[in-house]
Amino acid sequence: MNPLRRSLALLATVSLLAGCATLDVDHSFDPAAQFSAYQTFSSQPVAVVEWDKTNTKILGSNGVALDYAKAILQEKGYRYAENGDADFLVTARAETVSTKQTPPAVDDDTPALSFSWGELRPASQDDFQRESQSKDAVRMAKREATGYDQYYLVIEIVDAPTRHVVWQGWARYHSLDSFKSDSHKAELVSEILARFPN
Repeated sequence: MNPLRRSLALLATVSLLAGCATLDVDHSFDPAAQFSAYQTFSSQPVAVVEWDKTNTKILGSNGVALDYAKAILQEKGYRYAENGDADFLVTARAETVSTKQTPPAVDDDTPALSFSWGELRPASQDDFQRESQSKDAVRMAKREATGYDQYYLVIEIVDAPTRHVVWQGWARYHSLDSFKSDSHKAELVSEILARFPN
């Protein structure tokens, strides 16, 4: 290969990898929900069937992500109340989505809650985190051939009277190892709930 062309190709690869370890934070909500009426909240237990490596990595030790969510909501001015007196409930869960899954049909007029494929879309190759350039080609080919997983930390707001999910925010990584220490969970939850109305 021409040395100049090789240098340009290397520069393009480095530029691509510079954005690989990106964090995607987004949210979805029910437009009919009366968020301005909410003043008090309670919490639901973390929705975990089994505390395996994935759930622990994403939600933190003993589901500490939910504790952070409760603290942040109080900082935003909401008052914690017993379940029966709360306007809404907050909960946290982990979600893993494989790009090998076939997206089901989704009504475009339906609010994108509970991980509809209207909101969760396969990421581009730019989002991959790779350890070294020498392993890039092998890892890329493997992912394209076999698919890959996307890992989500999800915070959900449930309207207490109706028990319907009215707001959902998430932080997404393409590497489970990107979910670091419990203090990092606090940063993620804060970033997610920054999108929830005050």
